Amino acid sequence: PVKRMVVAEVGEEFIGSSDFILENTDVTVDIKLDNSCVINGGPDNTLWQAYNEENTKANKEIESQWLLARDTTKTDAERKAAADQFANWEKGRIAYHAQYILDHIPSGVSSILFEQVRSNFDGATMDKILARMKEQCPEDEVYLAVLKQYEQSKKTEVGKPYIDIALNDPDGKLIKVSDVVAKNKVTMIDFWASWCGPCRRVMPDVVKAYNKYKDKGFAIVGISLDNNAEAWKAAIKQLGMTWPQLSDLKGWQSEAASLYNVRAIPATIFIDQSGNIMGRELSVDLETMLDAVL
Repeated sequence: PVKRMVVAEVGEEFIGSSDFILENTDVTVDIKLDNSCVINGGPDNTLWQAYNEENTKANKEIESQWLLARDTTKTDAERKAAADQFANWEKGRIAYHAQYILDHIPSGVSSILFEQVRSNFDGATMDKILARMKEQCPEDEVYLAVLKQYEQSKKTEVGKPYIDIALNDPDGKLIKVSDVVAKNKVTMIDFWASWCGPCRRVMPDVVKAYNKYKDKGFAIVGISLDNNAEAWKAAIKQLGMTWPQLSDLKGWQSEAASLYNVRAIPATIFIDQSGNIMGRELSVDLETMLDAVL
């Protein structure tokens, strides 16, 4: 199965888009002005259409609780009750999706859905689905891609030794991450890019934390997913990033990003002085974490 996306436009106005499955038959994708979509094709697209209709219905049924949990005009008790209900629903949907994928292997639907929602699955669920795909569709392109990423991600889990990176800085000088790790108590590898809006928005807080803790054993190594050297260099200067900056200027084909299974940015990896990964992404702000560690 192959996933494709169709984009609907009227003049210069974007109307909507939808995934469909490339089958050996005629396929029509009808995107409405309300962004709803009707797909007609072979058995895979019929199943995909049925899943989308069920998923849309399920999302609408819980939408009121999601909104209530965020309604500041309600009491704390009302908001908490709504948030708890939404959390239970979300947990149930994760289990539903896992079973749905298992029940429909092999199919284009299971492959697409697995690619879309796998970040919600724990290791046991991932192992179960991948084992079933290996047995029933070992050549499936989604299976092969996810398996490669999953195996790589296990190499860079918290507690595992970090993988060294050696890249050029803006002046063409080769720098190794290991040179920085050896000299500091905590080293943060920061994956970013000059074109990444969220990266730029959080950078003032990163700069503030770096300046506060750099003399206490905190270091940063920036790994850019840029492919334009001038834009990269300009952003470093504009954002006041005074720590080492490295890049192979290959964009999303960055070998460093692949080593750490980085699929979205900003992304961060934290390494202790002994060379072990102590964290990936923060559940608290950076200064709070550094206060606790340093």
